[in-house]
Amino acid sequence: MDEAALRDTVADVARTTTVPVVAQRLSTVTAADRIVVMDAGRVRAVGTHRGLVAADALHAGPAATQFLATDG
Repeated sequence: MDEAALRDTVADVARTTTVPVVAQRLSTVTAADRIVVMDAGRVRAVGTHRGLVAADALHAGPAATQFLATDG
């Protein structure tokens, strides 16, 4: 399954239930209602993709290197 198909499947299921997703590629979770950023086993930040890019270097750094839109 390619990444786009995975995102579509998760989005379909998420319409009716909570779906926890663990991902290294941020494009997988940019549309999430809530993203939890962890580092060394600790929660470092919680928010939306847009909010985390603006406020959290742990999320913003990978977002920039993975060529993601920061307004999504």
